[in-house]
Amino acid sequence: MRLLRKHLCAIALSVCAVSTAGAAPLVEPTLHLKPQAGGSGRVALTLDACGG
Repeated sequence: MRLLRKHLCAIALSVCAVSTAGAAPLVEPTLHLKPQAGGSGRVALTLDACGG
């Protein structure tokens, strides 16, 4: 789960870097980790516009 979290954080940061490279509004990635029964987990990545 930790390795998955690290990979998803890296993906979120790279998406954020690409989206802020232009003149577009800033985007803030948010990673949501929800534990499920049996030790598995549910992961959701959202990109929120920050305005600018």
